[in-house]
Parts: sequence; structure tokens; C-alpha cells
Amino acid sequence: MFVKNKVLLTNTTIITILIVLVFVALFFIKNNLTTNLNAVQTCEKLLDWPEKDNCYLGVALIKRVLSVCDNILDQNTKNNCYSNIALAKQSLSVCDETPTLDSKLICYSNFASAKKDLSICEKIQKQTTKDQCYSSIALIKQDFSICDKLQNQSAKNDCYVNTSSAKQDYLICDKQKNQKVKDYCYRDLALTDRAPSICDKIKNQMEKDYCYWDIALTENNGSFCNKILGTKNKNWCYRLTK
Repeated sequence: MFVKNKVLLTNTTIITILIVLVFVALFFIKNNLTTNLNAVQTCEKLLDWPEKDNCYLGVALIKRVLSVCDNILDQNTKNNCYSNIALAKQSLSVCDETPTLDSKLICYSNFASAKKDLSICEKIQKQTTKDQCYSSIALIKQDFSICDKLQNQSAKNDCYVNTSSAKQDYLICDKQKNQKVKDYCYRDLALTDRAPSICDKIKNQMEKDYCYWDIALTENNGSFCNKILGTKNKNWCYRLTK
């Protein structure tokens, strides 16, 4: 009888503890929901939309609540909100919970860029977003070989140019088959690296003149104006660098 009562007492104690734990859990859940609601309501009172969007963004990131992002009007800010929560939680699966396909793919792209993980780009079905994903990682890693993965030729050219400027490597410009793109690449790199000698590689004379123009105005050095062949541009170059 004593043993039976002891077992009964133990079971009763366990049930009591479980009930207490459930109530504690419900209290914290309710409290957390109330806190989130109060924070969102604070944002709702703001009249300026950019300020309101930033408020929602801040609440979403602090609370790591994806649904708060849905209140944001600006689509870019909203997509960044989803991506930042995925990164904060270190979980790509968060991207799958976003409301639209575009927001999901952009979330994948941003997550891949932050992680420098090309394999995540492969999961993106939309080619333009996939190209953006590859291009972003190419720029971050300063690895122009990643640009070869892009399907759109214009995007691929931009990828080479941007990566070459970041890496300050004119050999990347040499890789360009299109002479116009190659000239743009040399011009960007010459300005980035403050290296007027790279302007000499440009075939198109007008682009070459503008390359020297960029260097002259950036350095405020009229001596580079001497290399400009176009009389009108050369005179303006001298005036602006006096």
C-alpha cells in the first residue's frame, strides 16, 4: 500500500511539474508575442515610409521574426530583410519560407554571396538571379574565372570588368573578346589603379582621351591632358585642372 501511494505521489508530482512548465512556456510565448506586437505597433505609428520600413527591418532582425518583413513596402528592403534573417539564423531554409519565388531566389543569392558559396547559386532556377549570384561572388573573391559561369554575355562582360577593377589586374581586360568592352575595362582599371599607362592599351581614341581625362581630373594634374588628342577635350581638361 505504501509503495502504491508512493508511485501515485510520484506520478502526481510529475504531472504537476509538467503543468507548471507548460504554463511557464505559455507565459514566455505570450510575453514574447506581446513584445513583438508592441515593437511592430511602434513602427506603425511612424509617418515617413522609409523610416517605417527601416523600423520594421530593425524589429525583424532583432526579433528574428520573418513575418515582420512582410510589413515593409520597399521591395529591396523587404528582400534584404528576409536574407538578413536567414543569415542571422545561419539557415538557408529560412529563404524557403519567404512569400514569393523572387524573394526566395534573391534570398538564396544574398546568402550565397555572404557565404561565398557557389553551390547555393546552383539552386537558383532563374538565370538572371543566378548570374547575379555568380557575379557577386566573383567580385568578393576577386576571381574572374567565376564570371565564365554566367550565361548572359552582357552580364559576363560586366562581371569581368568589375572583377578586374577590384583585383586591379589588366590581364582580365585582355581576356575580353569584344574590343569595346575591353576598352571600357582598361579605362575603369586605369582610374581605379591611378595608372595612366593602362590608358595606352585602349584602341578607341575617344575612350583613350576620356581615360586620360579621368586621370587628369582625379589627380588634378594637367600634365595628363597633354596625351588627349581631341582639341576641345584637351582645352577643357587644361581649364578644369588649373
